Amino acid sequence: MTIGEIARAVGGKFNRENLNAETLEIEISEISTDSRNVKDGELFVALKGENFDGHKFVLQSLDKGAAACISEIDIKSDKPIIVVKNTSEALKDLAEYYMQKFNIPVVAVTGSVGKTTTKEMISSVLSQKYNVLKTEGNLNNEIGLPKMVFKLTPEHECAVLEMGMNHFGEIRALSKVARPSICVITNIGVAHIENLGSRAGILKAKTEIFEFMAEGGTAILNGEDDILKNFDRRPKNSIYFGFDDACELYVEGIRQHEDGVDAMVHCGDNCFEIEIPSPGNHMVLNSLAAIAVGFKLGLNVTQIQEGIKAFVPTKNRMNIFTTANGIKVIDDCYNANPDSMMAAINVLKQQSGLKACILGDMLELGQFSKEMHTKIGRYAAESGIPIIIGYGEKSKSYIQAAKELGVQEVYHFIDKEKMHRELPTILKKKPTVLVKGSRSMRLEETVEVLKEAQ
Repeated sequence: MTIGEIARAVGGKFNRENLNAETLEIEISEISTDSRNVKDGELFVALKGENFDGHKFVLQSLDKGAAACISEIDIKSDKPIIVVKNTSEALKDLAEYYMQKFNIPVVAVTGSVGKTTTKEMISSVLSQKYNVLKTEGNLNNEIGLPKMVFKLTPEHECAVLEMGMNHFGEIRALSKVARPSICVITNIGVAHIENLGSRAGILKAKTEIFEFMAEGGTAILNGEDDILKNFDRRPKNSIYFGFDDACELYVEGIRQHEDGVDAMVHCGDNCFEIEIPSPGNHMVLNSLAAIAVGFKLGLNVTQIQEGIKAFVPTKNRMNIFTTANGIKVIDDCYNANPDSMMAAINVLKQQSGLKACILGDMLELGQFSKEMHTKIGRYAAESGIPIIIGYGEKSKSYIQAAKELGVQEVYHFIDKEKMHRELPTILKKKPTVLVKGSRSMRLEETVEVLKEAQ
């Protein structure tokens, strides 16, 4: 995009009048929001947050080679500065404008649990036929999603964009940028219930995704979710997936094994086997969402089967490996909420031999926190997990609940280093170990300790 085009897209005014035509025609091919990484010819967008203000680094970014800047402050410079009321809104407006240059299918994925895994599964399937742009890392918010949109090139044939949120209005804003033709909702759980009040509130926030869905677009919904199943304001073109033959897309004959799951898929006249290289019933549901997208975008059964089989879990999400000293680890520590905790415990339950779990605090549960931690402690105990380790202040409730149900080997730590020192003794019988907790608990450090144990 040219500098003049960018200014028009964000409704901005230049810091000085009478910019020459040559300056307005300068092309920008990269956008940066981090002054430390600005390169020659880029556009720098000065964002403001609770703990940072990019406006402090506008001149520094221009000195490093930025061709122009979007700012809320009229700063004197020989280079063009596009002045707007709100740089965060301008970033989204620019991404929305850029997105409209591409006439490709856009798949948007949201939900309380399984967004990233489902996004990866969909991308794996679609990659059997298309050149796919997919959300990288955690670029699923009001800053990250525009950054992903700017990575689109003429070579891309479709996009799979993850949409996260923790407040009302966020999904609406992301949908306005992406204008999805297919919207996938994995489930309505209790993640972020502290900010949204109830599952009904979470449903309201997640279904904002439909407000800017393309005309004639398709909603792909989890028919096993009690709230989604009864959602009476779903779009006209809706496809349900699940375990029940009342769904348009369903499975039967599920066969669990330690490192994956196989099942028979039914979709209209199609009936075929899938091999999922990651265990758990939740992975079957993620696969069904990907299959629904695949059929909608014209893939055949063989391409879909190959895409499911080629799926590779992302880091710290249901990665299973065996350490040098013989401990099998289920690394699912990227994040946690009650629904994903139960799904992970179900995977642990299916493993052979002795089992243990290291469970960190679950955050953003507000007034429901103690109740939910108690529920998970009970669930682990009722699932027959004989060694339960809690890390964090809130995890005391796991341990108390497990004790009440008769689990003998329970441990609670506030000090992570102390926990790491005692793990070799606790795990001396070489159990299969699940590691899971909320992102800020940083249990990937515990996974590394387990990897390095001799």
